[in-house]
Amino acid sequence: MPRCRHRKGGCRGWRMSELQLHLVFECIWDYRFLYRDLVDILSRNRRLRLRFARILKRADEQAHAVMRGLVQAGVMRASADELDAAATNVLVVATFWMNYAAARGDRDEQASIRDGIVQVMMLIAPFLRDAERVHLNTLTRAYLD
Repeated sequence: MPRCRHRKGGCRGWRMSELQLHLVFECIWDYRFLYRDLVDILSRNRRLRLRFARILKRADEQAHAVMRGLVQAGVMRASADELDAAATNVLVVATFWMNYAAARGDRDEQASIRDGIVQVMMLIAPFLRDAERVHLNTLTRAYLD
């Protein structure tokens, strides 16, 4: 794993974000039966829809907090509008990745999860500083191999 060489806390923040992303997708894997048919399931159960809406609200807050933390740590550069859009896009892709994979006919759900992790990482790649982008490229190759 490449070492980051710059501002104090930058690498730690980036590695914590990697871990959080991986944990999010592990949770999606554990509940893939739900995520695979999320819209259909939520349309049939009002109580579940309300609970999931609360989960999404917390996840949105967390995604924004992680992005702000990466900017504050000097790991990435983004304006407030870019940060908001990127955080929202991360949440949308993570939440609906299994639906997308199913719609395109993917049969290997573990491979789909790995692809989803890579896709989310690539959403923030344009905002990363050079050292973190090199690390991200190494990490995505590991997920894809």
